[in-house]
Amino acid sequence: GGGALESHYPARNATGIPRNTNIYVTFKEPMDVRYIVSDPSCSVDCSARGDYIDLYEDGSAVSITGDNLRVTYNPADPTVFEFNPYGTSDTYLGQDNAEFKYRVDLGDLYTQNGTQAFPLKGGYSWYFTVSNVVDLTPPTVHSVQPVNGSIDNPRNSIVQMNFSEAINPMMAVGTYPGFTNITVSGAGGPINGDYIISNQYKTVEFMTDDLCAQNSCGHNVYCLPEDQTITGVITNAIRDMAGNTLDCSTNCNGTSYQWSFLTNNNIDLEAPQISNMQSVTNFSLVDPIEVTFNKQLSAVSINADSVQLADGAGLINYETGLKDGNIVRIYHDKF
Repeated sequence: GGGALESHYPARNATGIPRNTNIYVTFKEPMDVRYIVSDPSCSVDCSARGDYIDLYEDGSAVSITGDNLRVTYNPADPTVFEFNPYGTSDTYLGQDNAEFKYRVDLGDLYTQNGTQAFPLKGGYSWYFTVSNVVDLTPPTVHSVQPVNGSIDNPRNSIVQMNFSEAINPMMAVGTYPGFTNITVSGAGGPINGDYIISNQYKTVEFMTDDLCAQNSCGHNVYCLPEDQTITGVITNAIRDMAGNTLDCSTNCNGTSYQWSFLTNNNIDLEAPQISNMQSVTNFSLVDPIEVTFNKQLSAVSINADSVQLADGAGLINYETGLKDGNIVRIYHDKF
């Protein structure tokens, strides 16, 4: 919702989270790391700064922080932070015979430009519940767009990869040249562009840097090479939030997932439209709000800038997601 926070994992009030999970927080802009790590010169396996970054087992007044909560981030782009609570008694959260509820407290953090991350409340907290299970199941590729073997795809098709579960953003985000954990290639080899994660860490999208048009709203449109076979490769460098590597059981080339499709020389500038919205009567107090569109959507575009939810005071916590490619979901606190 409002402020600098874009997303986090586990999600608010999530249940059944495996004991060996890590915690991830994504911000909309680079953060001042002095409020997040004890040593600002450290970027890998750093000590969290207590009173600003704290993890509590429900009912306990003693926080897991400092040397017991390790932080990793990219110093060149400090927007995504991994928190690894391996300093607990047996390196995993919870216990093997019961569920445990945890609370994450993010204090009065600041961005690199000196603005408060949470100006309305001066901090942000959320709960999640850890199961008694250790996750050893690898993630899989659930679906891709454009689909494997498809033809006649517009040049400005965004390449979208949907995974069976949330994946580690540290391994799935980057820019080519440089980033090679995922590649999208044409006849001339890998295509320059950005790999961006969204949809509660379940979707990665590739957008080229080839500016080719503007849409009806005046926004830039970027294109793949025209009239070519485009090949996508997802390597087993991709991992889930518990560290399991990608399972390549279909569309495999060695240890990588691979698919291809054909582009045409057209640019699709037809705007998506809302085709269905929930009735404003008999509204659930807790279920996600769903809005259905007539076209497949870019998951990256479904965020707190394009989808807004507020009461009179603007204090509702919410997060966005994309279901089945064309249904926007708004997850929220109880109304």
